[in-house]
Amino acid sequence: TEETGRELYRIEAGSSIPTLVADINPGPGSSNPFELTEFGGDLYFQATTEETGRELYRIEAGSTIPTLVADIDKGSESSNPSALTEFGGDLYFRAGTKESGRELYRIEAGSSTPMLIDIDPGPRSSAPIGFTEFGGDLYFRAATEETGRELYRIEAGSSIPTLVADINPGPRSSAPIGFTEFGGDLYFRAATEETGRELYRIEAGSSIPTLVADINPGPGSSDPYEFTEAGGNLYFRAITEGTTEETGNELYRIEAGSSTPVLIDIDPGPRSSAPYYFTKFGGDLYFQAGRLETGRELYQIKAGSSTPVLLDIDPGPGSSAPYEFTEVGGDLYFQAITEESGEELYRIEAGSSTPTLIADINPGSGDSDPDDFTEFGGDLYFQATTEESGRELYRIEAGSSAPMLVADINPGPGWSEPSGFFVL
Repeated sequence: TEETGRELYRIEAGSSIPTLVADINPGPGSSNPFELTEFGGDLYFQATTEETGRELYRIEAGSTIPTLVADIDKGSESSNPSALTEFGGDLYFRAGTKESGRELYRIEAGSSTPMLIDIDPGPRSSAPIGFTEFGGDLYFRAATEETGRELYRIEAGSSIPTLVADINPGPRSSAPIGFTEFGGDLYFRAATEETGRELYRIEAGSSIPTLVADINPGPGSSDPYEFTEAGGNLYFRAITEGTTEETGNELYRIEAGSSTPVLIDIDPGPRSSAPYYFTKFGGDLYFQAGRLETGRELYQIKAGSSTPVLLDIDPGPGSSAPYEFTEVGGDLYFQAITEESGEELYRIEAGSSTPTLIADINPGSGDSDPDDFTEFGGDLYFQATTEESGRELYRIEAGSSAPMLVADINPGPGWSEPSGFFVL
């Protein structure tokens, strides 16, 4: 709000009224609370004040009072704690100081003493990212001057990171990312000088990364990403270009244990359908993809099939560009655009595959831009915009087709922009 800036709010169970938890950064300045994470029965997050910068905060169970856990980078400088991840009974995250750079930290439940795990000692940053639990261990990417950005692991019962493999040997980075468990194995993207960024796997019971396939042969990268399991297959997007088999950025699938990804070329030839926002719903796979003739539209792959079906919300070459797919109450909600109604709220009901416009919240061709979909108490909460109330908090009850304005938190056409919803 204009008086408090962007601060922490709460909706209590059984209520629909937002209340300010605390003005952590007093006055109109914003604390911007973010990365809300439940751990050990308490709520952890990062927030900013003028005195401490951006640091780690906690609300203890049974309390509603945020407290500073630790000023990791002393004074007004920010440590920016992020990627909060629970593993082995501790909370791991990355944070930065002038002395140690951006490094790995862990904190025990209820403690106020984060412990530094300095993977690349000194002021350089190992910048750990992508924390993923697999086979009882915690995998992530981190950097050192000697090996570049490579794959690390913390084994169960330990808190000591070890280098899994220097996939791109020497100081050059393989930059592994996109860690996804499928068929008992761990898949991810990594790079070498010889193959570029390609698809890798660690098999169950092993700790050795292996190249699954060089999808874009040679040093060019296929950049596999958006790994999503559906119908017994792992789907992802990847690129081939500058080769005799150039297909652009397209959809691929691979069966568990296979080393042969299968191309699904939605926009045939070198043009790209660029599939995004893969979402499983009702056993089927939904996503956004584009063709010159249809624009960027909604596609579905039904269970038991590997053939995409076009669900054309905005017929013709215009794009409905659907995204923010969120399942609530057995239905799939998302936002999409048409020339007549602008960017509005759509739904696919359970047992159906037909997208329908729920309501033109901002009537006419103007956008309500519904966003931040969050389920709470069986209902869907989100932020949306109208000319009268600005960007405010909305709710739609299960099975209803009538979105309701919960509260005009910043009265009139001014925006309160509610976001970062977290149920605790």
